[in-house]
Parts: sequence; C-alpha cells; structure tokens
Amino acid sequence: MTFKLRQLRLRALTEEGWYGANIGFVDGLNVLWADNTMGKSTCIQGMIYVLGLERMLSPRREIPLPHAMTSYLTTDSGKNVRVIESDVALEVENSVGTIVMVERPVISKLDNRLITVRFGPALTQTDGQFRVQHFFVRDPGAAQREDGFHHFLENFLGWELPLVRGYEKDEIKLHLETVFPLFWVEQKSGWSSIPAAIPTYFRIKEVHKRAVEFIAGLEAYHIERKREQLNQRQNVLIGNWELRWQDLSQHLARSGARIEALSQKPIVDPESIANGFMSVATAAGWVSFDDHIKTLREALSEMSEAAVPTVADNVPEIEAKLSEVMARVEELNLKRLSISGIAQVKVADADALRRRIQTLKEDLAKNQDVQKLQRFSGIQWSLSPDRCPTCEQALQDTLLSQNALSAIMPIEDNISYIKSELRMFEDILSRENEGTREREGHLSQLNRDLSEAYSQIRTLRADLVSPATSVSAPRSRNVF
Repeated sequence: MTFKLRQLRLRALTEEGWYGANIGFVDGLNVLWADNTMGKSTCIQGMIYVLGLERMLSPRREIPLPHAMTSYLTTDSGKNVRVIESDVALEVENSVGTIVMVERPVISKLDNRLITVRFGPALTQTDGQFRVQHFFVRDPGAAQREDGFHHFLENFLGWELPLVRGYEKDEIKLHLETVFPLFWVEQKSGWSSIPAAIPTYFRIKEVHKRAVEFIAGLEAYHIERKREQLNQRQNVLIGNWELRWQDLSQHLARSGARIEALSQKPIVDPESIANGFMSVATAAGWVSFDDHIKTLREALSEMSEAAVPTVADNVPEIEAKLSEVMARVEELNLKRLSISGIAQVKVADADALRRRIQTLKEDLAKNQDVQKLQRFSGIQWSLSPDRCPTCEQALQDTLLSQNALSAIMPIEDNISYIKSELRMFEDILSRENEGTREREGHLSQLNRDLSEAYSQIRTLRADLVSPATSVSAPRSRNVF
C-alpha cells in the first residue's frame, strides 16, 4: 500500500512566457517552507487535482486551484499576466517500484477530465521515451472501467477497495475520494480537525468509519462484511420461501386446491408451520386433503361392491382399444423426438446469441471510452498499421493486409453499427426465448399424454392375460 511521491511540476504559459515550479521529493520527511501566498497550498492542491481527487474537497466540478493556475498570476515585479495554458504533472512510485508520471491539463484546449499517464520517470528523466496512455476521470465508470483513471490508480497502488453498505444500494464501492482525506490535512479553514471532511455525497453508510477500517485493516470491517453476507443469505432464503409458496399455490390452484394456515412470508415458529395444511374445493365447500381422501376412500369402497363386467365380455373392445392407444403412443413419441431435437439446437443457438450480445456490450463500452478520450483530448485519432489505437504500443506482426486499414469506420459510425447489431441480436434472442417457452409447454403436454397412454397400455395388456372372470378395465374405469 506504499505510495511514494517523486516530483511535482506546476507550470503556466502566460503572455510573457512560461512560469512554474518543479519540486523534488526525497525519502523520509519533506517540508515545503515559504511565506504566505507563495504557493504551498497550491502545490498540495495540485497533487490532489492531478490525481483526479478534487471531489474529496467539494462535489462541485470546479478546479481547486487559485488564479495563478487558472486566470492570471502576479510576477515578481508585481505585474499581473494572463494565463493562457497550464497543467500539473506528478511522478509517483508504488510499492513494487513501478514509476509513472501523471499529467492533467488545467487551462487547455484539452478537456480537464483527460489524464495522461507516461509509464516511466518522465519528470526526472526528461529525455526518456515512455509508453503513453490516456484515461478519463470524473465521469461514470472512472472507478470501474478499463479506461477510467481511478480504476488504474487503484490497481497501481495495489489496493482492492471493498464493497460497503450504502443508503440507496445494498452494496457500493468505497471510492478513492473517501480514503485519501485521511492522508490530507486541511488547514486553510482552521485546525479544527486533522483529516479533511470525508465526502458524504457518495451515500455510503458510516463512510468515515469504513475508510479508517480499510486503511487500518481492522477486523471490524470483516465482521461488517460477514454481517452483510448473512443479511444477503437471509434475503435469499426469504426469496426461496416465497418462490416455493407461489409455485405450490399455483400448482394447487390448477387442481382446485389451496394452501391454508401457512404464511406467504417465512416464519420461525415450528408449531405454526406444522399447523399448515392444504384444502380442496368440493360440492360441500373447502375441505382439508385428509377429509377429502377419507371421503374418496368411502366412495371407492361403495363402488367396489358394485357389479362390473368381466374380461370375457370385452375382449374385442380391449384389443381395439389397445391398438388405438399404441398408435397414439407412436405418434406422440415422434412428436416428442422432433421437438426435443429442435430444442437442443435452439438452446445452443441461444447460448451463442448471449455470448455474442455480451461481446457486443463490451465492444460498445470500449468504443465509447475511446470516443470520450478523443473528445477530451480534442484529437481525432487515426489507426496506424503498427500502433495500438488505445495504448499506442507497437504491433510487430499482423495477419491482415495493411491496405485493409484504409476503409476502417470512424469511431462514431462504429458505435452506431455496434448499437444496431446489439438491438438486432437482442430481438432475435427475445424471439428464441419465446419459442423455447412454447416448446417447453408443448413437451410438458406430450409427456403427460404419453404417461397416461402408457398407463392405459399396461392396464389393457393386463386385462388380456387376466382370467376371463376378471374385471374389464375399460368398463371399470367408467365405473370409477
């Protein structure tokens, strides 16, 4: 978690030329000493600004630097000169010895949400050649996306900012702006407290406590995370209970039954759960399953005593019925095999569509980030056969003809094309899902019909090999 400052540069181009300061840092304690209004606070605020952390000072989108960097500066002779262009650069080193220079414009034709990173000691070795990459800050995705600077900075520092509880969301990431105030002493408005005010507009619960726990590595944070996980597990169990209750209720409703004395919400009283039962609608009203089964058994006992035809009386009818049912089974099996084969192919198609949609979403986000960086920098990048358009690394080999690059679409057209493809594939997937639901319903109906048909076949075959005096199945079914 070590973060070492190596050198700071503030510079401003005025009508009379360049003005600025280069401040080097050494290992250990560094002291900036100067008279009032000589720029000590400007240096500290410049470091905050170049790292895109100005929202720890204020949620407003204003540059936290004085007029010497934004409008005019006063020379040693007391003359005020207008600032034409200005920027801040900071060279830093992480715990594994990686050095980068971070540069951000203040007054410039470039958008001040653009941050340029040079991978090397570009301030202390001005003649070096280093890889350059652009990032954006203060826009949505800056802490999560690949081209967001705070995402880069978090990885550069070796941090893994935790998910904590928020007011509007169950989980929200602890932002860098809530952690860095612990390293910054604000004295311009007095010494009432050591750390600067930690931002609360991120809507994080107990944000000061969460930031301290993260920096100190306290066990309390892990306990809080465990509590959150238990709450999430509880919510999952509640959801499962309600889902099972709904499924059972719908299944019973199709048979004219319902759940009684059992809450739709989960309860922790075993006695109340044991009192739950199911009831069924009858001519006499709603009765419990136990009472209904008792009534059916009594009716069955009475039917069993009634006279029924024997097998000998119904052999031709049984044989004809058996042939009819077997033909029906063959027809149903052919339909089921056909639908099952189609379903397997469609499942594979749907999986391929989901992968394609996910790839398109990732491509769209990357292209939008590139468009944002182009807009911030004011440069319309062109593709080169031997350079990466994002990180500008050299590309040594390619399997494509270099002439093919001349017809590449502009970034705006590429984004529009990806969006149209995304809409098309999402529409196709929607239709595929609807077809899948229809096939599943058809298969369920076929399976029920087959189950009933096989049951009839077993009964009819049993009749044909039964003694002639046995009860005839077709007639007995009519009786029951």
